[in-house]
Amino acid sequence: LKKYVYGLNAAPLYFHLWLTDLIRKRYVVAKHDNCLYTDFNESLFALLHVDDILLLAKANEEFEQLLRTKFELKIDHHPTQYLGFDFQQNEQKVGLSLHTYIEKMVGTLNQNLATFVQRGSNAPNTTAFKNTKLPTGNAKYLVQEGRSLEEDDNADFTGEVSYEVPSLRADEIMIDELNHPTPADVKRREMINQQSKSNANLKQKRRLKVKVVAATVPDADYATMMKQKLNYPSEEFNLENYQKVTGIITYIANKGRFDVQVYASMLAQFNGMPTHQTFCQALQILQFLYKTRFSSYKFEKITSTLKDTENIVVNVYTDASYTPNYCQGGFYMEVNGTFAGSKSYRLKGTLKSSYDAELFAFREAFNHGARLRASLLSYGFKSVQIRMYCDNLSVIRTVKSITNSGGRVNDRAFTNCIYALRREYLGDKYTVDHIAGDRNPADMFTKPLPMDHVKRLLNGEIIGKSLRLCYTSQEYVNSIAPLQGSEVKNDGKLLEG
Repeated sequence: LKKYVYGLNAAPLYFHLWLTDLIRKRYVVAKHDNCLYTDFNESLFALLHVDDILLLAKANEEFEQLLRTKFELKIDHHPTQYLGFDFQQNEQKVGLSLHTYIEKMVGTLNQNLATFVQRGSNAPNTTAFKNTKLPTGNAKYLVQEGRSLEEDDNADFTGEVSYEVPSLRADEIMIDELNHPTPADVKRREMINQQSKSNANLKQKRRLKVKVVAATVPDADYATMMKQKLNYPSEEFNLENYQKVTGIITYIANKGRFDVQVYASMLAQFNGMPTHQTFCQALQILQFLYKTRFSSYKFEKITSTLKDTENIVVNVYTDASYTPNYCQGGFYMEVNGTFAGSKSYRLKGTLKSSYDAELFAFREAFNHGARLRASLLSYGFKSVQIRMYCDNLSVIRTVKSITNSGGRVNDRAFTNCIYALRREYLGDKYTVDHIAGDRNPADMFTKPLPMDHVKRLLNGEIIGKSLRLCYTSQEYVNSIAPLQGSEVKNDGKLLEG
């Protein structure tokens, strides 16, 4: 009641209106982004994020003076962090990473899960199995006071167990084991939703759903995970922990770690019916993010003035994977050879073949490329070209063809998709070329890939210029030292240059 009486719920809105009304006295809001403001000469860009403003300009004094008429400012011309990003820069390059943010988010988990993620194991001397029946095939691996336990499926273990294992290296973490939901998973989700229905309030419904999820986990799923993953913290499995872990992964993936976007998308599909297997996989992805938290994007600064007539090229790589139950699409975008965006998403609709999935994924990727092109045009560039790359020759032939080959007469969505793509192609809005499947960077956004394949793509000629995957803090230090002009010590710490 006090919040409504004193207006605290509306305070953010009024603050935003007060700030934007002031800025609009001198600057113009961008057509494609209500939080981006420019001046009439296109030489200043101000991006708002609540009360944080990222200002890109040759001369910033006038903008700062305008804000000082209403606000107190804290200005940092050489920041090391901004909105969760850690970055280093010099006159030629900028390096962006998320290691501080990842450490912070892992720290929000309970101590048992946080230790598991950080060390590759659960906390030592845990009482996880106290008064709990041991799963089949696992008792002989558990140790009490230095002695192996006899394998007895009917015995209850009441002592304390330490099942800590040595810290895992990033390239030892198996993150290519994910699968899409099966019909049995979907049926279980429907059963959970049905059993969770009640006339109670939202909090009581939530508690009921947590209980139903725990009660409907297949026994075989629990036994299998405890047999395969000896250090898996099964006692932490519940709906709330699963959704918290997948939420952290999704946010990090979308914020700045495109190499795990496909895993985030697939794990999120189990948010309503998690199992021990998917919970363990989610923890492994979070382990991988933590172990590789020093990975960073690399951007080359534009040291010379770009002419508005200079040709800007937007490269869009698209791909899709097809199964009868689920289809996954993805794309990777870059501007003049530098990473500009990516996405991994579930393809919905009536898709009957790999061709269908590839075609709809092509359309989604083109739409994002077109929006990026519109943004660049609004920045003042006169020539922006979209180049589409696809590894499906049938889709390319369909897009380029004037006839209606490949379409389904009775499927309006399918026909409209082909018509829209052909119209834009014939209007010279984009070009399309074929790329080999093993070189297509969009492949990593459509399905889990073996780690060696991921490394080849990340270090290849397309992505290798933008992202450096660092497995250790020393690798990160070596990668950013040229940006800082600093001397590197053997222990991984930096000396100020």
